[in-house]
Amino acid sequence: RKKAKLASTKYKRQLDNAAIEAVFLDGRSFNDFEKKGMAKFLKLAIPDYRVPHRKTIRRRIEMLYKDYRKELKKQLIHVSDIALSCDVWKSSTRSYYFCITGHFYNDQHQLQSCLLSFRRFLGSHTSLCLRRFLLNELNKLGIQEKITSITTDNGKDVRIAASNLGFGTRFSCLCHDLNLTVQNGLWLHNKPKTIR
Repeated sequence: RKKAKLASTKYKRQLDNAAIEAVFLDGRSFNDFEKKGMAKFLKLAIPDYRVPHRKTIRRRIEMLYKDYRKELKKQLIHVSDIALSCDVWKSSTRSYYFCITGHFYNDQHQLQSCLLSFRRFLGSHTSLCLRRFLLNELNKLGIQEKITSITTDNGKDVRIAASNLGFGTRFSCLCHDLNLTVQNGLWLHNKPKTIR
């Protein structure tokens, strides 16, 4: 079988871009392409191709993120009213994350939803800390004055943080409420024991 060769730097750039896109679209680690199985596959499929180093992938993803934020900020300048939905959750590695999504109508009166912030949340999860975090993220985008409402689950701290003045009307997430109602009504889940 004839081995495939990299014909041009343009093709290498396309492969690099596809590899970087695979990392963020699939939630892969930055060094996935350096692992034995993937390296073996790539060597067979594209023998002359050298995958970008994990530091290069990280740098490129940071650049893509900065570009996304610039474009988002430009887009939100023309939006007058924004509704938020947000959630805090704990990953399997016991890290907490805070996600904020914005919902608004564009110039053609079409509903748009976009990710405003998705960050690891460090520190205590008091309502004051959550509120500061939320305000900081909104101020970075210059949209605090445009917020008309916020939807959250019924976690005490996030509920209190979102209920204070400045975020418009707070709504409880209907899907979350319905899920809890069904679980409690049918007694589907026993309360898990705390592991210490």
